[in-house]
Amino acid sequence: TDTDDVNLNGFATGGWDLPNRQHHSRADTNSEGGTPKNFVAPYWADWITVQDSPVGTFGHIRHFSDSTKFVAEWDSIGNFVQGSDAQSDIAVFRVVLNRNTGVIEFQYDNIGVGGEETTDGTLVGIQCDSLTHHATVPDVPPFNHFNRSGYPVETRLHDGLCIHYYPVVYTFTSLDAWNLVSVGTTSPGYSKAFLYPTAISNAFRYSGGYVVTDPLSNGPGFWVKFSGAQTLDGVGAPLSTVDVAIANNWNMIGSLSSPVSTASLTTTPPTILTGATYYAYNGSYTVVSTLDPGQGYWVQSSGPGTLHMTASSAVPEKAGRELENLTKLTFKNGQGFQSLYIGSEASGVKASKYVLPPASPTGFDARFSSGRMVETYPAILDKGSQHDYTITLTGDLPVTVKWTGARDNTTALVLKSQPEGKILAVLAGSGSVTLTEKEITKGVVSVGIVEGMSVPKEFALGQNYPNPFNPTTRFQVDVPYQSTVEVSIFDVLGRKIATLMQGVQDAGYHTMEWNSHDGQGLNVPTGMYFMRMTATSTDQQQQQQQFSAVRKIMLMK
Repeated sequence: TDTDDVNLNGFATGGWDLPNRQHHSRADTNSEGGTPKNFVAPYWADWITVQDSPVGTFGHIRHFSDSTKFVAEWDSIGNFVQGSDAQSDIAVFRVVLNRNTGVIEFQYDNIGVGGEETTDGTLVGIQCDSLTHHATVPDVPPFNHFNRSGYPVETRLHDGLCIHYYPVVYTFTSLDAWNLVSVGTTSPGYSKAFLYPTAISNAFRYSGGYVVTDPLSNGPGFWVKFSGAQTLDGVGAPLSTVDVAIANNWNMIGSLSSPVSTASLTTTPPTILTGATYYAYNGSYTVVSTLDPGQGYWVQSSGPGTLHMTASSAVPEKAGRELENLTKLTFKNGQGFQSLYIGSEASGVKASKYVLPPASPTGFDARFSSGRMVETYPAILDKGSQHDYTITLTGDLPVTVKWTGARDNTTALVLKSQPEGKILAVLAGSGSVTLTEKEITKGVVSVGIVEGMSVPKEFALGQNYPNPFNPTTRFQVDVPYQSTVEVSIFDVLGRKIATLMQGVQDAGYHTMEWNSHDGQGLNVPTGMYFMRMTATSTDQQQQQQQFSAVRKIMLMK
C-alpha cells in the first residue's frame, strides 16, 4: 500500500465512500469493476451511518492524518438489518497506516453485534500486490484474507483486538538445521519470537564465542536453528544502509534489504578488511562476493573498527571462481558438510586468503590443520620430497568423502589415514569413499603427493576390498582418457541389480563403493555377485577403444 496515495475511498465496511452520508449496500470484491486502488477491509458487515440527523445519529466516520500516520475511524456506528429498522450500535474500530514503517493496524475497541456473524458476516483483509503476493482466495483483484465469514475460528474479531499487517521486504528459504541469518529491515520488532517465530533454538551472536542474544539488531549476523526448511519473511521498512561495529579477528555480520557487493563495503579505519574473504553458510562455509538480504556472513578483520554497508546496484563477479582449478574434496556426515580444495602454487591461488571461520553449531567441521579450506603445494616438487596436508574432522563417523580432481592436474594426490599413512583413495578423476573408525582414528586424515603416479595408461577394473564383505566394499576404476563408462552389479542369474557409474568420466583413478543395496535402495541377500565394467573412448590418436572386465565378489552376512 502506498500510504502517500491513500484516500478514504480505499476503505470498505460494507461498501461506502466518503461523499455518501448514508449507504448500506454490501460490498463485493468480485463484482464487475473490481475494488478501488489501495483497498483495505477492516470489517465487513451491514453498517448504517446517519450523521447530524434530526432523528438520531448512528455513529461517526472520521479520518486523521499527520506526517507519521493516516487513521480512518468508525465510531459508534449503527447496525443495518435487512427487513427491519436500523439498530443503534456501539461498534468502534479504526485503521492506522504508519507512514514510517509501512505497518497497517486494524484496531477493534468494540465490535458490536455485527461481529457475532460467522457464516456471512465478518471480513478482514487487504488487497494484494499480484506481482509479489499469493492471494489466499482467488479474488480479482487478489485479496489476502485474515478472516472471512468468521473463519478460521481463531481469527474471529473480539473487543480489544489489534491486527498488524507487516510489509514483506524480502523472503528467503531456511535450512532444516542451523542458519546464519540477519535482520535486513527496519523491523517493527526485534525479539527472536517476532523475527523467527518458528525457530527451535536461541539466537546466538559471536563475540569471541557464541553468546545468546535477544532482542536482535540490525548489523550483526546470528545463528538460529529451524526444524524443516521454510520460507522466512523480512518484514518492516527497507534498510538501505547500516554501520556495524566489528572486532579484531572474526565477526558475524548481517545484510540489508537488497544485495550488497562486498567490493562496495568500506570501513573505519579504512584498511582493516582489505583483501578479506567473506563466508556464507548453506550447510557448509562457502566464499561469497554478495551479501544477500536476510542472510548472515563471516569476515575476519585485522583490527577493531566500523563496517559501513550501503546497498548498491553493482553486479559482482562470482566469488571463489579460482578454486575451480583445484582438486575439490567434500566431507559429509549426518550433521553437515564442508568442501576443501588443494592444488599447485602454479594455479596462482593464495591459500592464506581462505582461513575458515569458527566452526558452526552443527557439530560437524572439516578443515586443514592450518585452519584453511585451501592448501597449495610447490609448483616444482623436489625428487624424494614428502608433502602431506593434514585434515581434522569434528563430528560423528562415518564420514563420506567425495572428490573431483582438477582437469589439468598431473600430480597424483592420495587420501591417507593418520598417523598410519594407509592410502584410502587416489584423488584423480572423481569418486567417493566412506571413512569409518576402521579407516581413521581421532578424526584425522591427510592429502599427500605420490611421485611417479599420473593418469592410468590403460583401462582397468580393480578387485574389490574387502572380499568377502559386509555390507560395504571398495574398488578402483582406471580410465586413461575421457570415456563413456558403466559399472554395474549383476546377480548369478545375470540380472542387473545396481548401477554404480554411468556416463562420461574424466581420465583418472575413480574409487567406487557398493553398499550391498539394489537399484531400489533395498538390501540384497548373501551370495555371489559380479561387478562388470564397460568403457568406450577415443584416445588422443583418434582411435576408438572398447573395454570390458568382470570381477567376482562375495557378500557374506
